[in-house]
Amino acid sequence: MRIGQNIMFKLSINLICVAFLNFPFYHNLIFAETPIKESSNKFVYLGSYSDMKYTEEHQYGFEVDLWKMGNTLFGHFLHSEGLIGDTPTGLLENIKYFPETRELSFEAKLTMGIHYCKDHKGVPSRDKYEFKGRIKGKELIGTLTERDGLHDNEIIKIQKIKLIRDQEKEELLSNIKTLEKWKNYSNMILKHRGPKW
Repeated sequence: MRIGQNIMFKLSINLICVAFLNFPFYHNLIFAETPIKESSNKFVYLGSYSDMKYTEEHQYGFEVDLWKMGNTLFGHFLHSEGLIGDTPTGLLENIKYFPETRELSFEAKLTMGIHYCKDHKGVPSRDKYEFKGRIKGKELIGTLTERDGLHDNEIIKIQKIKLIRDQEKEELLSNIKTLEKWKNYSNMILKHRGPKW
């Protein structure tokens, strides 16, 4: 059983993004990608893809934010199933992207809430997601597999998802134009709402 921990309003993302762009980088952040030379490649924001649905107080759905530098992709995976704000966020890991076919796959770790079962009495959940699909125009389409990291990566759900470019989110994140700024932003986002494992 999970108890969602989202507690802030949707508009809080505006304040978070502005504050994080200039926040000092925490050097303990571990990135999944192979080190690359900043000077030889341009850092590009590829966009945000989302199927988030909102009610007066709640939001539900997924989001993928992507950046690119050379042949390397960076980004975040977000999943919400409760109150608006503080959406659980994970770093995209083991990313594979094929420009010719626009096929994309990645993994991400989240903590969606507090987990209770006969073996665990109120511990942070270990939610693992695996995506395989492709970018098609303004859509990111594919299969998302959710696993339970507290129970031998047992499959919880497999579902087809279709995420659409989110122009409102892109207006905020398009200001992140260098790898250094992205690291600052990413490290603070993950410290605040990243996985607890």
